[in-house]
Amino acid sequence: MEGFLEKKSPKLAVWQKRYFICFYEYLVYFQTKVDLPPFKPQGNHQFSNFIGIIQLSEINKVDYLDPNKNEFTVQVKGRDFVLLAESKEIKEQWLDSLRIPFDRQPSKGKFKKVQWNELSLDKLTQIYLERERMLAEQIKLFIGHENQVAMKAKRIESIYQHFGIHADEFIYYAFIHKISKKSPLKKKKRWLVLFSSVNYETGQRIIDLAQHIPDMYKLDTIYMFKFQSVNDGTTFTKFQGVVKEIQQVQILIDDVFSIKFTINQSAYQFYFYTLGEIKRLEGFILKIQEILSKQPEMQQYENRTKKKFFSLENRRLIGKFAHSKILYEGQLEMKINHLAFKNATVRLQEDSLYWYFIDSDVLLSVQIGQMKSVERNNRILTIFLFKKEPLIFKSASVLETQDWYDKLKSVITVEEVQLNEKYQNFFGVINLEKGANQSLIIKTWLFRIIFLLGQ
Repeated sequence: MEGFLEKKSPKLAVWQKRYFICFYEYLVYFQTKVDLPPFKPQGNHQFSNFIGIIQLSEINKVDYLDPNKNEFTVQVKGRDFVLLAESKEIKEQWLDSLRIPFDRQPSKGKFKKVQWNELSLDKLTQIYLERERMLAEQIKLFIGHENQVAMKAKRIESIYQHFGIHADEFIYYAFIHKISKKSPLKKKKRWLVLFSSVNYETGQRIIDLAQHIPDMYKLDTIYMFKFQSVNDGTTFTKFQGVVKEIQQVQILIDDVFSIKFTINQSAYQFYFYTLGEIKRLEGFILKIQEILSKQPEMQQYENRTKKKFFSLENRRLIGKFAHSKILYEGQLEMKINHLAFKNATVRLQEDSLYWYFIDSDVLLSVQIGQMKSVERNNRILTIFLFKKEPLIFKSASVLETQDWYDKLKSVITVEEVQLNEKYQNFFGVINLEKGANQSLIIKTWLFRIIFLLGQ
């Protein structure tokens, strides 16, 4: 329960408008309305209008007073808080929220406001988490859209759908801010994603669901991306934190929420929008480390092979036209015009390159023999074709681009060698040795040329 009430000042006997929130074990009140935590009173934070906290366990009585008026009192250790609601209906709601057990023994002593710095970290955590639970829909609207943009840009949206109801149990993602090393006063916006090998609540293994995770992501590794809202842009940063190497995890509740930890003696601190996101990340870290320490064989899932990126229907279509070996497959962005790229699922086989777009099941392909050459530039991969426009793909990292380049280069080179051998066998090798019948050789060549032209 929360909302504005007018509180009568015990000294000035005037009405003061205050914003009250009743949750967990406390009745907290502020000078003005607050939307999201944290609302620590110190510093230049927007929630520095905090006034005080009343422990619900110290309320001795809630008095209805005159039923025809909107006033009521809350008696706390010898002090009466006289409050005024906007209507009788709101008054009734507050009385229900502040209802005390009949068998509660009256609290003795003098009333004293609980100061913010007197609350333990555990109680502060419970207060903030309960507050976030109350505002879950508002928080979702606040950060939900950008999360969807980032998931779509990194092709995680389709993976999330594959996981179904288990998605949140194995996949973690959140927006953060980190301090710039070059400019300590500047915070950089980043997006984190983690694919866990275990359910962070139950410890259950990921097993079959691992096949839906692209090779670009290793399990139990925190990836950090730069984020730009323009053109759904996200790119890898240098940070890749292996969870089993994380040490000295510490959650800080100040004017903002943050988490600190070390990896290989390097210290990191990330700032989050909500405490719930930090607690969930902490839960993943602790559960992964716990399970991997007891069951080292879980690490085998880091080396996943042969994911079923292609839909069942497209795998059937490929089977009709090609029976060659699968060399590589994954998810890339394909250039569809001079401005835009589109997410595509791509497979390289010994004879062809197949792809289809995420929002379509139309299967497209090009044969290896139609490929002239391949080039790479940072994350961009360009495949030049004979008599056609080049195919341009963009991967999530330079390393992934290099993998695709190496595979394509090898099959194009093999195709060139086989083509040269084919024509060499067809035409033969001319050696005009002494005594050779040159007229016969010329006639043979003319016959072969005429035969070629007729094909």
